[in-house]
Amino acid sequence: MKLSPLKPQLTQVHKLWLDLAPQPRGHWEGSFLHTSSATNESYFLRAAIGMAGEAFEGEGRLSLNAKDGRLVEVDLSGAVEGREVSFTVWIRTKKQPEPFTCTATLDPRTNLMRGTWRHPCYNGDDCHCEGGGGIFELRRIRD
Repeated sequence: MKLSPLKPQLTQVHKLWLDLAPQPRGHWEGSFLHTSSATNESYFLRAAIGMAGEAFEGEGRLSLNAKDGRLVEVDLSGAVEGREVSFTVWIRTKKQPEPFTCTATLDPRTNLMRGTWRHPCYNGDDCHCEGGGGIFELRRIRD
C-alpha cells in the first residue's frame, strides 16, 4: 500500500463522496503518544473520517501542545486494505515538508484503530535526529 506524498486537497466532490460513504464512517477521537522523545508528550485528535472501499479521508483538529490547549486543523488521507489502515496527517497551518505517517489495525467492529506513527525531522539538515513518533489509538465516538 503506497501513500501519496502530496498534501490532500478535499474538493466539494470529495466531501460529498465522504458524506455518502458507507459505514464505517463517523467522528473519531484519540491520542498520539510521542514515545521517541524524553518528554513522552501526547497529542489529542478529533476528526471526521470516512472510509469506503480502499479510500480513507478525513479532516479534524489536533492539539500539539497540551499546555496552551491550542488546536491546529489537519487533513488525513490514506488507504484501507482489509483491517489494515495507512494514512498521512498534514497540518494545514504549518509549513510541513512531510506529513506524519500512520499505520494501524482496525478492530473487527471498526470502532477502534491502534497503531504507530512517525514524523520526519523538522530541524533541518544539520540535526540528523531522524524525526520521531510513537503509538496512537483512535475510537469512533459516533456516526
